[in-house]
Amino acid sequence: MSLGEIEPAASAAIILVSVLVLGWGAGSVSSQAEIDRLTSIETGRRIQANCLITTRNRLERDIEQLQGAKGGAL
Repeated sequence: MSLGEIEPAASAAIILVSVLVLGWGAGSVSSQAEIDRLTSIETGRRIQANCLITTRNRLERDIEQLQGAKGGAL
C-alpha cells in the first residue's frame, strides 16, 4: 500500500466525520429552537390562563358587590 492509496480514504473519512459533526450540531440547534418555541407557547398559554382567571375573579367580586348593594336581588 502506497501513500497515494491511503490518502483518498483518509480524506473521505475526514469529510465524513466533518459532515456527521456538522449535522449533529445543526440537529442540536434545531432541537433547542423547537424546545424554545414550545416553551414560549406554554408560557403564553399560562399567561392567558392567568388573565382569564383574574378576569373571572374580578367579575365574581363585582357580581357579589352588586348583589350586596341591591339586597341580593340581581
